[in-house]
Amino acid sequence: MSTPAGATDSAWATAGLSSWQRPGLSIPEKFILAEFSFQLALLVPQLNVGALRVLWRTGAFAASLGLLVLLRGKTRPNATTIAALWVMALTALEIFHPTSNTFLSASAEAVMYIAILAPLFWMTRLRLDVRIFRRVVFMFWGYFTLSSMVGILQVYFPGRFQPQLSPVVASLGEAIEGLKIVLANGRKIFRPMGLTDMPGGAANAGMWAVLFGLGFLLAATPGRNRRWKQAAYVSSMMAGMMCIYLSQVRVLLVITMVWFVALMAILFWRQRWRQLGKMTLLVLLVVGGGLYASLRVGGANFSQRLATLGGSSKTTSVYTRSRGYFLYQTLYELIPDYPLGAGMGRWGMMNTYFGDNTDPSRKLVYVEIQWQGWVLDGGVPLVIAYLALLWLAMVSLWRIARKRGPLWLWAALCLAYDVGTIASCFDFTPFTGEIGLEFWFINALVLSAAYCIERQATAMPQVGWR
Repeated sequence: MSTPAGATDSAWATAGLSSWQRPGLSIPEKFILAEFSFQLALLVPQLNVGALRVLWRTGAFAASLGLLVLLRGKTRPNATTIAALWVMALTALEIFHPTSNTFLSASAEAVMYIAILAPLFWMTRLRLDVRIFRRVVFMFWGYFTLSSMVGILQVYFPGRFQPQLSPVVASLGEAIEGLKIVLANGRKIFRPMGLTDMPGGAANAGMWAVLFGLGFLLAATPGRNRRWKQAAYVSSMMAGMMCIYLSQVRVLLVITMVWFVALMAILFWRQRWRQLGKMTLLVLLVVGGGLYASLRVGGANFSQRLATLGGSSKTTSVYTRSRGYFLYQTLYELIPDYPLGAGMGRWGMMNTYFGDNTDPSRKLVYVEIQWQGWVLDGGVPLVIAYLALLWLAMVSLWRIARKRGPLWLWAALCLAYDVGTIASCFDFTPFTGEIGLEFWFINALVLSAAYCIERQATAMPQVGWR
């Protein structure tokens, strides 16, 4: 039936959401396009110099902050946004810690935390629907699939598709050799970069290509060109797995496997046997096919490195010798020394850009894993607050995944992704950079879209819809 003029807008206004839906790109789509543009600008040598490089590196964070400040509408309060406010407050308070680095570096790091969490706030001001949600996710899938394809070309045609190296990487001297791999033909090349300027950067793109390709395959419905779409999604996942394998970033391989296990558990619990069977076949095909293709081009060096994940005792030994030391340092050195934090601006790129390490009490602290970063930035209170925030986000996703709404599968997929990302905190720092911004963007997108769709469904009977 037709809807009375203005009735729908009235219902949305009652929900506290801004009515901004107009022809053209939505706000989330524009944000994603801007983020991708900033990343691609780093690949242009003429644009990758001096202050311009800092501009591209910080552009996505600035855009997120801009939407938080400038986007009209009322933020819908919920448990997740309240927990995020606690995290923001703790990091802002830490600026004034006696041993914070310079005021500029400390402030910049606190602002970065706010920018990363900002999608949780500005996304709730938007009116989202299934169509917008799928377009945003499709843009993610397309960009990271392209990046994965470029990464594979960089392996098969060494030097031909390689962008200019990041200045930070180029300045490593002899240590730069550790960022290379040896192919089956004996040639030594940089780990595939994809559409980034960092060796191994294609692995992160591959991870996203696998995630979104899997989502589109499991959510596929009968329609035109269905076979072609399925072939494209499977090819995307295969390319993504190859990039993860060939980049030899073992943590991303482990995270991807955690995703698969977590999503299978959710599908099993929901008794979604068709999707579970389909996913099982996909995992066998993608993991096995990607491994076979990678072994052919990667050779013995690749298989030897992969073998370090083969046994439990060997895996534990590998972690203990590398990242395990930093976890030990966090528990037995940093927490006793800095129970309330060491001050902001003591590590990471904000220290590199704006820090001053001449004072021994405020100098740079080397950080490799997220637990170190959280303890330095806010001590035990920040660790507890951030874990509470992650828990509340995952509980919200679980509630959506349990329902019969149109986004239940994407919520389940996002929940599995969250589990894998949290596991990666033991290996690197996912929540203090672009990975963290993308993490909260995806979570906010799913949570806000599900709320809007449910709100619209409950409003329909009141305005004469059937």
